Amino acid sequence: VAVGYGKNSRKNLSSAVSSVKSDDLNRGSISDVGQLLQGKVPGLNISSSGDPTRKATIIMRGASTLNSSQSPFYVIDGVPGADISLVAPDDIVSVDVLKDAAATSIYGNRAANGVIMITTRKGNKDKEQVAYNGYVGFENVSNQLDMMDADQLRTFVSKNNLSFSPEDDKGANTDWQKEIQRNVAISTSHNLSYSGGSKKSNYIASITYIDKQGVLLSSEQNRIVARIAVEQMAFNDKVKFGINVTNSNIKDIKVPQRNTALLQAAKYLPVSAPKNADGTYFENFNHSGYFNPLAIIEQADDDSKINQLLGNFTTEVTLPFGFTYNLNVAYQRNTSLNGTYYNSYYAKYYNSAQFYNNPEPPSTHSIINFGSNGLANRNTYQSTNVIFENYLTWNKEIGKHAINAVVGYSWQDNTLGDGFMASNTNFPVDDVSYNNLALGNYSTVSGYKVDFGDLNAYQKTRLISDFARLNYNYDSKYLLQAS
Repeated sequence: VAVGYGKNSRKNLSSAVSSVKSDDLNRGSISDVGQLLQGKVPGLNISSSGDPTRKATIIMRGASTLNSSQSPFYVIDGVPGADISLVAPDDIVSVDVLKDAAATSIYGNRAANGVIMITTRKGNKDKEQVAYNGYVGFENVSNQLDMMDADQLRTFVSKNNLSFSPEDDKGANTDWQKEIQRNVAISTSHNLSYSGGSKKSNYIASITYIDKQGVLLSSEQNRIVARIAVEQMAFNDKVKFGINVTNSNIKDIKVPQRNTALLQAAKYLPVSAPKNADGTYFENFNHSGYFNPLAIIEQADDDSKINQLLGNFTTEVTLPFGFTYNLNVAYQRNTSLNGTYYNSYYAKYYNSAQFYNNPEPPSTHSIINFGSNGLANRNTYQSTNVIFENYLTWNKEIGKHAINAVVGYSWQDNTLGDGFMASNTNFPVDDVSYNNLALGNYSTVSGYKVDFGDLNAYQKTRLISDFARLNYNYDSKYLLQAS
């Protein structure tokens, strides 16, 4: 079982650790590590939204706070704080979940919500192998809000001596929830790997392609993960060198104003049609906060491109008297390019109708102004992490006494939000979307201010820590652990 800075046998652990091997993980066209673990670890609450651009929500210790992150701390092949988007599901050998304070304390307060440790595949020393895994999946909505259809609503209105306004009743029978959903969302996953080795070395190279559609219109994720890992023994097998490089490219196609579109799909009357006879979108602005959910999705773009790189170099030296020295140097870079565009339809119809956003808690909703003749936003940010860790492990058995002790030093330098953001409005055409901000002319729009992003986007932090752990076992009956 993988624990912080080392491994240990389950029978010698006094802390709460769950381990899931690759054969026991959920299978299929799955792109998220959280979905792989659903139903596999007691006490681990995992929920996914059906949106492929959003990670599954993983809560290990309950909803302890509303404003702080409840996500666990991830460690990938010994690299603390690595992004799980870098891991292809078919590359996973095992997932170890550290649950209680005794197991997680070696990572400090970063592990307050638990630790998930992921170990990826290595080459087989006995044989050279080419392997392929492929999956195709289909998703649809099995259960949605139970709303009245048009006939039921007309009966209700008639029995209560009420009536629809002529602007609303177009003789339609529209299921607005289905109008913004795909009939079937198709997902595919392909993994190709080449591995092998000898008595003193092993290697593996793999590439994974995942295309996952969401159940809502326009939502989709394309993801390519390439990975290479090599291990080499040297100096009479006393030293083991390892290098692991992973690169992930992700393209997210999101649902514009997703939460607002979902809210409107529940509010919109089924007696209204999605479009008028002339092909334009049906709208009735006599109702406050009342917008066509199909128009919200189809008249805007919200896309992201994300590139992630993780490289780590490891050295393990076997020393006399039961000592082992480990060195880990890692570099992680995350670069994102985001673009949103609300075309002239938004500015023409929604600016005067009090269009509120519908953000996730704890944020509160606010009125959005969509400029004039299209509103575009582009931003690009880069975050980097440099990690240097080394630790000394002592394994010793003296009679009935067994001791496993670890002492180490960790240094981590983090740079977050290194980039910029800009917006523009008043475009001559909508066809270019967010791809050329220079075409806009914000200076002719009274009161418009260019959005330069979050004032606190850029952060630079450094984490320096010492750590230690002691596991003591007497006669395989009495266990003591201290971190």
